[in-house]
Amino acid sequence: MKSIVNPIAKLGMKNPYLPVNPQTELPLRAWPGVLIAIFMVTLMTVPGLLAPRTSFHFMSLMFGSVLAFVFGAIWWAYGARLTGRHRLIIPIMWLVLMAGFCVVEFITNPNHPPMGAAIYGWPFQFALFALVVLGLWLAGRQAQLTGAYVITVLAWAVFALVRIEGTDAELVPNVTWAWTPRPETVAKELDQRTLGKVEKVEWKLSQSDWPQFRGVQQDGIVRGKLDFDFSKSPKQVWKQAIGPGWGTFTVVGNRLFTQEQRGENEAVVCYNATNGEELWRFYDVAKFRETISNVGPRATPTYHNGQLFVQGTTGYLYCLNADNGEKVWRVSLVADAGGKVPEWGLAGSPTVLNDLVYVYTGGAPGKGITALSKTSGSVIWQAGNATHGYSSIHVADLAGRTQLLYMSNYGIESFDPVSGAVLWDYPEPLANGNRATQPMMLGDGELLFTTGVGQNLGATRLKIESNGNGFSVSKLWFSNKLKPYFNDGVQLNGYYYGFDDKSLVCLDLKTGQQKWNAGIKFAHGQLLLLE
Repeated sequence: MKSIVNPIAKLGMKNPYLPVNPQTELPLRAWPGVLIAIFMVTLMTVPGLLAPRTSFHFMSLMFGSVLAFVFGAIWWAYGARLTGRHRLIIPIMWLVLMAGFCVVEFITNPNHPPMGAAIYGWPFQFALFALVVLGLWLAGRQAQLTGAYVITVLAWAVFALVRIEGTDAELVPNVTWAWTPRPETVAKELDQRTLGKVEKVEWKLSQSDWPQFRGVQQDGIVRGKLDFDFSKSPKQVWKQAIGPGWGTFTVVGNRLFTQEQRGENEAVVCYNATNGEELWRFYDVAKFRETISNVGPRATPTYHNGQLFVQGTTGYLYCLNADNGEKVWRVSLVADAGGKVPEWGLAGSPTVLNDLVYVYTGGAPGKGITALSKTSGSVIWQAGNATHGYSSIHVADLAGRTQLLYMSNYGIESFDPVSGAVLWDYPEPLANGNRATQPMMLGDGELLFTTGVGQNLGATRLKIESNGNGFSVSKLWFSNKLKPYFNDGVQLNGYYYGFDDKSLVCLDLKTGQQKWNAGIKFAHGQLLLLE
């Protein structure tokens, strides 16, 4: 039996009267990918504008990336008019390349979950992928398919050529070329500086000294006479390069103390306040890096009676001689006190009262804060429910009694400085957030308790009263017009001045009502009150 040969097919031509197979002939369906990319960008950006620093904001940032991967894989495998192996190869390439970058990121930085590839690398790649597939639509499915493979590899190749050196407060990454020296590597060159002559110091605190984080009373108020003419523009007296870090300076007499990252070492450095000359440096091998804040110590040294008490980011607590930086003692809050380094590193500055030094440890309920001997570093007591916190322990006189206050993911707790006994607490747990600011003392047994990250963002005015058998805590008001992120405010004449997220505001402390909002000109800044 002879077969019938189609003369049109024999000539290699397509029969215009036969139906087209959309799975093999039409261009790839590109519009779902573009919609998914738009959805991804919207979910990762808009919640941060509408509800910044909330759990909704941070969960949307992560889920925007995850859902784009899931929906993108479904689109490519089932909705792009593809057949055969190409339906699966591309999604597998996405997964393998992103996983590879995550593994490399984890190996180079085991202290923190690999966020760079998931939050920045994958969205970058998928957005380009969707645009390329759409842009080649008129060129046909083969050009689209070729472009899909090329852009998948090329996008990750470009991502490999850059490095994220932390982000700003809005989580916008600071991008540099991958081969540029890291900031701590550059800072290591500071060790070549010639140290200045260390002269004997008669350590005596004056009213204008700044011996700890946020000053003598931990309230951000500069006390004492200031020799400064505010009618004239300030002139630069000196300028000195220092290593990366997130802490502030301690000022005692003619000495400045701070913490820096220099190479693989966390450093405590002393400078001459008159000319900026480096006088001494203390090193210990320690480095903490994560995607958002990058590298460097977070805390501020605390001065007390000729000694410095220093909190390292990875869990080491030091006592140093303020004269020359010599080590008096060193303890590991993880190994020796059962502590745990939180997600963004240990950031609270040590607090010293009488013979004890107090720090956050947060290893488990019952080990929220730790009191150690000032002379030996041995653990005296541990207490509290904090398991995630970045603030410093605050000394307060409330209801006729000296107390230690600590704000954390648990809420706010009060402790007896000598025994560690819990005097009172105000639980306001954060499931997905933390607290990094200090409580503000308002007088008459009242204080301001704030939340700037997580849930129930705002400020609460509490009143603490002694009732004979202990203490009672009552809420006077709550305001969602004050949500300090990581920057404390100050008070003056019954008003609070500080930041509602990134907007500079004034709040009436009597009523909790916002008096004015100056906008974001000073976004995420810091305030000091010059008394």
